[in-house]
Amino acid sequence: MKARLAMTDRRGTVLLGPRQVGKTTLLLQVAEDLVREGWPASRVTYFDFSDDRCPPHFSVRDLAAAVDGGTQPAADVPRIFLIDEAEYSSGWERFVKQSVDRRRDRWLVTTSAAAHLRDAGRESGVGRWDEIRMEGLTYGEFLRILDPHEVPEIRHRRDPLPLTRFLANGGFPEHVASEPVVARQRLRQYVGDRAILRDLLRTGVDVLRVQRLFVYLAQQSGGIVDVAKLATALEADARSVREWLARLRETQLIVPLRRHARAAAATLRDKEKVFAADHGLVRAFANDPAHPDTLARVFEATVFRHLRELGAECAYYRDRDDLEADFIVSVGAKSSVVEVTADSAPSGRKLARAREVRGAIGAARAIIVCSSAVATREGSVELLPIAEFLLAPKKVLP
Repeated sequence: MKARLAMTDRRGTVLLGPRQVGKTTLLLQVAEDLVREGWPASRVTYFDFSDDRCPPHFSVRDLAAAVDGGTQPAADVPRIFLIDEAEYSSGWERFVKQSVDRRRDRWLVTTSAAAHLRDAGRESGVGRWDEIRMEGLTYGEFLRILDPHEVPEIRHRRDPLPLTRFLANGGFPEHVASEPVVARQRLRQYVGDRAILRDLLRTGVDVLRVQRLFVYLAQQSGGIVDVAKLATALEADARSVREWLARLRETQLIVPLRRHARAAAATLRDKEKVFAADHGLVRAFANDPAHPDTLARVFEATVFRHLRELGAECAYYRDRDDLEADFIVSVGAKSSVVEVTADSAPSGRKLARAREVRGAIGAARAIIVCSSAVATREGSVELLPIAEFLLAPKKVLP
């Protein structure tokens, strides 16, 4: 990230990610490293627009004017702006666009709401900044925080207990060392009070019903979204529910998964699955965190998070006859069927389903990620321990 700021290319960087994912920590580390390595401190500006002390209507434009008037410019040294939670500054996209076009400044901006991706924000950003998504920790990153000096695979073989904590707490860096009950309590409070109530209140939506919607989606993570049923349950019209779903996506607390194109049936064509963005949210909002159904959803959300890390095309499979598969991972014309179970020994039905879907789409491989201790095979179906998958997700690629 530091190298991007020091480049002669003035294009900015926008970090997108849910609250508590580590964006602020990253900005502060960048500022510290820049100054330590010789960048003039007077040319590095950090500002958090979500701070309660921020004056009303204070904008990025106001900030730039204030620092320009208060410091002497350093010869041939651009100013670096590290802007936290930019969505609280009205019109930040337009000003950053103008700055990239006309000034020498460098911009690193974070936001936990992706509203700027819609409408004019998307157009303004073309060619002016790169968008990088930050998500919760992978299991390998989780282990590196526990011990920065040990290779994650070796760390896991020496002590597999951190996997239990990772599955319980999720990938939010703040909760790496927390007790599970504390992590769940803090996630519930923070998501409700900050990520939904504070971030969405200014949008004019009914935040109480959006909160109810999010709790339902977290509890049913990996389920197919039926807008009509949700509208009935929330006593709202379908249009409102669609808007609330869009707003929740903007907070990046939920992540959609589309349906595999070759399985598209008329009644399901427009329906997608929705996952909690981090598996810790599944446990945090579950009625019973220890229930087998909850653990199954945790496993699925964890696997989906690591599949997104691959950058491969990912979808779920379901045909007219209700033949299903959790994930189809595709690279070019080749694909893998990936089923997920929290059991150590997948059921015969799970095995049969993996084989049948593989045959239906002509997939190169059929894999079941499970809680077994070692990798094995059941005929044409590969059984992959979840720890092995989490440390090397590429193992499921076709």
